[in-house]
Amino acid sequence: MKIVLSVVLAVFLLGCSDDAQNSQTKESATKAPSTTVEKVQESAQKSMDAVKETADKSVVAVKEATQKSVAAVKETTAKVVSDVQEKTKQVVADVKKEAKPVVEQVQAKVAAVVAPTATASVDGEKLFKASCMACHGANAEKKALTKSQVIKGWASTKIEDALHGYKNKTYGGAMKTIMEGKAKNLSDEDIKALAEYISKL
Repeated sequence: MKIVLSVVLAVFLLGCSDDAQNSQTKESATKAPSTTVEKVQESAQKSMDAVKETADKSVVAVKEATQKSVAAVKETTAKVVSDVQEKTKQVVADVKKEAKPVVEQVQAKVAAVVAPTATASVDGEKLFKASCMACHGANAEKKALTKSQVIKGWASTKIEDALHGYKNKTYGGAMKTIMEGKAKNLSDEDIKALAEYISKL
């Protein structure tokens, strides 16, 4: 009887012990998921905070690096521009210095060519004697064919205007047709030379 009681008691104790264990296991199984979720959420939040902090630091670092780069580029560009300007000034000065003798030589050659041309300009006296003297007299004192005005004493500008007028067929009186024929072959230089010569007679 004692043995039977001992066995029943042992079985009872084992049964109770299993219920207690099952109850604890169920309780910890229920608690475990909620604790795990909380830990995962907390870990995720920490990771997000760390990423955000790193991103903020990166943005600040990039801004600072960009500003430094821009400042460096500006400084370098300003220096390059300054150097180029200085070198350009020097090159221009050197070119002017080297070109001066060449320019002087060219000017001398041009002057040598132009000077004879200037001295060999139209001879008003020769033109007058060849074209005008027969009608107007040796000193421009006659009325041409007794019909024109005496041109002796006229100002050179008045003579030039008259000759240009005859040439362009916009001026003239009784001798207009004859004078148009004479003036049509005269250049501006010829007219100027004639006017100057006749004005001094």
